[in-house]
Amino acid sequence: MMKNLFNLLCIGWVLCCVACTGENQNNTPETSRMQDRPEAVDQIKDKSRKVVKNDKGYWEAEFEDGHIMIYIPQGEFTMGSNDGLPNEKPVHNVYLDGYWMGKCPVTVGQFRKFVEDTEYVSDAEKGQGSWQFWEGRWVVRLDGNWKNPYFEQGEDHPVVSISWNDAIAFCKWLSDRTGVSFKLPTAAQWEKGARGMDERIYPWGNEIPDGTRANLADILFWNKYDDSRKADKNVDDGFVETSPVGSFPAGASPYGLLDMAGNVWEWCYDIYDSNYYSNSPYKNPTGPPDTGQPDQERVNRGGGSWTDRSGHLTPEGGHNLRSAARTGDEQNSSDDHMGFRLSIDSDSR
Repeated sequence: MMKNLFNLLCIGWVLCCVACTGENQNNTPETSRMQDRPEAVDQIKDKSRKVVKNDKGYWEAEFEDGHIMIYIPQGEFTMGSNDGLPNEKPVHNVYLDGYWMGKCPVTVGQFRKFVEDTEYVSDAEKGQGSWQFWEGRWVVRLDGNWKNPYFEQGEDHPVVSISWNDAIAFCKWLSDRTGVSFKLPTAAQWEKGARGMDERIYPWGNEIPDGTRANLADILFWNKYDDSRKADKNVDDGFVETSPVGSFPAGASPYGLLDMAGNVWEWCYDIYDSNYYSNSPYKNPTGPPDTGQPDQERVNRGGGSWTDRSGHLTPEGGHNLRSAARTGDEQNSSDDHMGFRLSIDSDSR
């Protein structure tokens, strides 16, 4: 009887070892990564050059021409602010499905590739002109456009003097090239990407910019543009106008997005309505209905630009670096401090 008991114990031990071996085989590092990876990441990995996690712990996908997208998981966040202009109120909760957001704004070089491939002519070049600084103030210059913003830019600087229509055309071209549906982000996607879920004032937190986190209107701006905008004269960020994208890693958002404060304002998809927050839907808001008018206003976001001061309100346009700040411009207009970045989501807009 003791012999039979011993045999049963041995058989049980062997079966236990086999089971443990199978479990270990099923929990290889690759299996663990796959379990950790959202379906949206799997859907895009074959269409991108590589997919990795960034130093914030979020997935990044790199596409052709250096376009890098960061995946922002689904969830609720608080949108708006009680510390800004009336168009930032009421503060309200918004739920967003998971989406991808461009790590940086689209650059001059990336936009040039689009123009060379399609022979595209921007709205500014069609006769609209662009808002440029001229003789002490910002005015529409008919020869102002993305190739001539009246200041020097490198290929790695954010493209400016771009209309909303131009940005949409770029998205369509890149979508056709890659098989991925690139879009402009909604205003809600933009704000969540900038602030995360803890209601911070700036992408990096609540500390006022000190010249290491964002490209803003500083002493260098004031030396050239004088009092055309209220500059922070005690700050030197190293740039007069635009800077190469990603120049301020200390200003990264909770997800690792760069230039979400300063450098350029950015077009969003939404129609602009200063009272929209009063009746905005809870889930995946995309703005008021499209009227089809060629000069309807679209939302601008960006936590300010190279022309804006750190966190102090300038009521004309609401220009400042706070992540909740927003304003609007006609979708066919162009501006020397307006650019755009990309998004990817499952919405059909």
